[in-house]
Amino acid sequence: MAVIRRPKNNGGTSINSVEGLYQLAREKSVTCLPIDLAKLASFLQIKIIGVELEETVSGLLKKDPAGVWTILYNKKQSYARSRFTIAHELAHFCLHRGNHDNFEDDVFFRTESSDWMEREANRFAGELLMPRDEFKKAVDQGITNIDELAQRFAVSTYAVRVRAKELGYQGHGL
Repeated sequence: MAVIRRPKNNGGTSINSVEGLYQLAREKSVTCLPIDLAKLASFLQIKIIGVELEETVSGLLKKDPAGVWTILYNKKQSYARSRFTIAHELAHFCLHRGNHDNFEDDVFFRTESSDWMEREANRFAGELLMPRDEFKKAVDQGITNIDELAQRFAVSTYAVRVRAKELGYQGHGL
């Protein structure tokens, strides 16, 4: 008779989902609201470096020959924009690192990309920066001003609008 055994739990946390990243963040005492992306990346052994990139490039994720992953973000962009770029590159690492060793993100990919990996990374980044439950809790507590929500999650007002639409909210104020 064949016996089917469950895979051993090696104590590792799956980083292939936003929930897995938040579990890792809690285990490592990483600030979660707003999420401390630099500290989270350090636990994933990913370097984050701000550099001057071409205006059309928001950021990139690359693996060097030694296997070290690095996120480069365009330091000419705003703090909020940089956070989204870093979260987007973390999404590529978590979801797509088995497909490519290098990801370069053009600023134009943020909204109208036909590339499924870019769309998936955008959704992942939005959820990482503005988790559904925390977003809904903030709105339920009366924080419906776009600027206040952006400040709470340390993101751009545009990112708040996109996330609000994904969660079914309407209007300029929520």
